[in-house]
Amino acid sequence: MLTKQLLLYSTVHFLEMSAFAIFLTYFSVYATYKLHWGPVEISLAFTIIGVSTFVSAPFIGKVSDLLKDRLILSIIGLLLIMVEIALFLWFKEPWIVYLGMFIGGIGGASYLDSFYSQLGDVIPEENRSSFIGNVVSFSELGAIVSPIIAGVLIERFNINAPFYYNMLLVLMAIVIQYFIRLKLKSSRKRPLA
Repeated sequence: MLTKQLLLYSTVHFLEMSAFAIFLTYFSVYATYKLHWGPVEISLAFTIIGVSTFVSAPFIGKVSDLLKDRLILSIIGLLLIMVEIALFLWFKEPWIVYLGMFIGGIGGASYLDSFYSQLGDVIPEENRSSFIGNVVSFSELGAIVSPIIAGVLIERFNINAPFYYNMLLVLMAIVIQYFIRLKLKSSRKRPLA
C-alpha cells in the first residue's frame, strides 16, 4: 500500500516540481524576449508571487484544516498555476501578467500546503518522515530533467513551447490527484467487513 501511495504522490510532486523548475528557469528569458521587459519588471513579477504566497498561505492553511479536503485545495492550487501561465502566454499587458503572478502565488501556496498536509493525513506517523523524504527526493529529478527538455523545446519550436509543456505537466498532476481523491472517497464509503 505504501509503495503505491509513494508512486502516486511522488509522481504528482515530480510533475509539479518539473513545472516549477521550467517556470523559474525560463520565465525571465520569456519576459525579456517576448514581453520586452527589463530587469525591474521581471524582478517585480517574482516579488508579486512572493507577496501573494506570503499573504495567502496562512489563510489557505486554515481553509485546508476546516474543509478536511486537502486534495481539492491542491487541485485548485494547480488550476490557479495554469491560469498564471495562460495569462502571460496569451496577454502582453503588464497588469494582466502581474495579476497572473498574484494568482499563481496563491496557487503555489494552495498546492504546497494542501499537498504536504495530505501526506500528513494519510501516511502513518512511523513512516511519515521517510515517505516525505522519498517524495521530495524523487521530485527533484523533475527539477533536474525538465529544464533541459524545455531548452530543447525552445530550440526545436519557439519560446512559448516550454510553457505549453508546463501546462501539460500541471494538468497531468491534476488528473492523478483527482484519481487519488476518488480512490480515497470510495475507500471511506466501503462498509467494514
